[in-house]
Amino acid sequence: MKSSSIGVTVAILLCGHTNSTVAARESSSSSERRMVTILPKEEPKVHGIFQKHGRSAELFSVPKGSSLLSDSLSDATAATATQLPIQLSSRTRHVSHILASLLTACLFGSILFCWKVDGVAGIGFFICSIVAYFVESAFSSTARYLRNSLTRDGVDEYLDSIKAAIPRVIWDIQCFHYRRRRVKYSSGSSKRVRTETEKIVTHRASGEYSFDRWKDETDTRSLSRMLTGGGNTDTKDDDSTQAQRSSMPKQFTKITLDKLLLFANDEMYHDFMDQESRFRQLHQHRDLHHSFSSRLEVDGYLPKILVVNHSLGGAGTGLIKNQWYWIFTCFGLTVPYRIWFSQHCSNTEVTITKEVTK
Repeated sequence: MKSSSIGVTVAILLCGHTNSTVAARESSSSSERRMVTILPKEEPKVHGIFQKHGRSAELFSVPKGSSLLSDSLSDATAATATQLPIQLSSRTRHVSHILASLLTACLFGSILFCWKVDGVAGIGFFICSIVAYFVESAFSSTARYLRNSLTRDGVDEYLDSIKAAIPRVIWDIQCFHYRRRRVKYSSGSSKRVRTETEKIVTHRASGEYSFDRWKDETDTRSLSRMLTGGGNTDTKDDDSTQAQRSSMPKQFTKITLDKLLLFANDEMYHDFMDQESRFRQLHQHRDLHHSFSSRLEVDGYLPKILVVNHSLGGAGTGLIKNQWYWIFTCFGLTVPYRIWFSQHCSNTEVTITKEVTK
């Protein structure tokens, strides 16, 4: 009787242990299923490098399935532009006009200053004003457009050559340290000492991103429609005004070219990051400090192009020439000329798009 009770007790214990083990396994499997369920699914992304004229190249990653980026590479340029800090051309143009107006005012003010004040100060202010005025005029967007003027057939040939050019990503790094030194100088009858900080560059290096294949994905359809149909994409008028302007195309089109490099897949993106990391690790520890920058280069690239839709001389546009620009500039009329020049031009942007792959 005693042995039978012991057997019943052991059976009950074994049954309880089995049930607890099964329950633990079911609980573990259910928790695993719950963990798998709550894990977020990683969205595929499009990686690339974008560079606008006057700025360094910027690496970006945007969701491929978002409304901001289409699956087709030809539509990626407009969506990418919304992701990066890009100034509008109209805003840049207004800032340029304001700067030119200030320098023109300083130029004429320096003439009055020299007339009222004799000596080195007046002459120095006049010379500095002249140099600043002409340097700004030489590097203005208007001057760059006029230097790079092409005909309708010429711009097609130029874009074809740009599409055939190989993209290059260049890395630049320099290592340096700072050194302080004491400099003696005279102030009237007394001698004083000041401390200056000097930057000493001890190492410079450049590297290039290596890839196997590439293809061009530049979309010029909107540019072709503008050159054939006319119209200004920067203006915002009512429907009747836009219809009237589209029926009368402007004689000149200002094209701003940007550069975009897309990676075909995540593997290419990670390969780029690995190559860049190896380059930086190889050179960045040569001194106390270092600076790193990257740039996207395409052979034959011009940041700004002026397309002549019609022959010069018609409808009062014969003054849109490089020599006339400098004649007006020498007489201090660079701002009125730029405003008048903008009124005769349409504005558009083209993004030179390349895709790299294995």
